[in-house]
Amino acid sequence: MELRIISLDIETANLDMVAEGLSFSDPKGWRTSCVCIHNSTTDITNTYVHPDMVDKVAEEDGYANLYSFTKLQYHLRQKRNEGYTLLTHNGVGFDLPILSKSIKDGGVGGCASLLKKWPKEAMMDTCAVLTKATGERYRLNHLIHGLLGEEQSKLMDAANAPKEWAKGNYEDVIRYCIDDTQKTLAVYLKASEEGEFRAIGKESYRPVSMMDFLKSWSDMWEH
Repeated sequence: MELRIISLDIETANLDMVAEGLSFSDPKGWRTSCVCIHNSTTDITNTYVHPDMVDKVAEEDGYANLYSFTKLQYHLRQKRNEGYTLLTHNGVGFDLPILSKSIKDGGVGGCASLLKKWPKEAMMDTCAVLTKATGERYRLNHLIHGLLGEEQSKLMDAANAPKEWAKGNYEDVIRYCIDDTQKTLAVYLKASEEGEFRAIGKESYRPVSMMDFLKSWSDMWEH
């Protein structure tokens, strides 16, 4: 049975990791700027922008639906109840812990209990699973090159997204976030089709069969 998947990605409004004392392994201090969710069944991406920014984004561009974060909770709850798998790349270590914080602390109020109730066997983090399978951290851009083609790439470097947001280039960051959700899904679907994950960018990368990937995924939620 083919999985029904929603692929999720967030961007943050932080400018300088070093100056702000931030770590990708610690959700403390990170502030959410937008959340994008792409649906594998409908091929539609929903985008949620921080309420303070909604009036600064041009909705007439037509590339996203822009709502306040209260809509996000309903969207996630609905998809969880419909049996969707929640797909991320580094979501376990970054996106989901940040979303789970309170609005005051830079997260999204109400998402913590919602995500905690999401069945573990229906949460897939390609970064975490590949790391468990190989001991190597696979960057999304390198998976894109290995599976979708070397001419394909992320729209910007993740570290630059907060800086572009601060400059007021909101649409560029939102497009980047949308593109990441779509490419995260495309990488997983291509790997499923071809029977293995491949990455180009480090000599230490090795192909990971879909069988080994799914076994590592199963091991993660069973323990």
